Amino acid sequence: SSGYGFICGAYMPISSFSEGLKNIISFLPGTYGTSIVRNHSMRGVLKELESLKLPNEVMESLKDALDFNLYFFDNKVDNLVKYVVLVASIVLLVGVYIILNKFKKRA
Repeated sequence: SSGYGFICGAYMPISSFSEGLKNIISFLPGTYGTSIVRNHSMRGVLKELESLKLPNEVMESLKDALDFNLYFFDNKVDNLVKYVVLVASIVLLVGVYIILNKFKKRA
């Protein structure tokens, strides 16, 4: 689990990885879950910084560095899409688990 934590950006910001690794990581559903958690935990801090009237470029750079913003092949991923990817992957993996257990019981 700690290996996956490093890969999906839970321990190290994805922004610190190379472009190729960022593109590979963007296929992992845990990456989107990590970003959602970061968005919720950092929301108050970022609102406070925005109230200081920092330039928009500074705020966006900060959000990029903190993985508040995720990119899928240089396209910014909307928060709704993050939730859809996370929920769809959970449903898919639970479905695969159920199917595998049904086949296991028959054998």
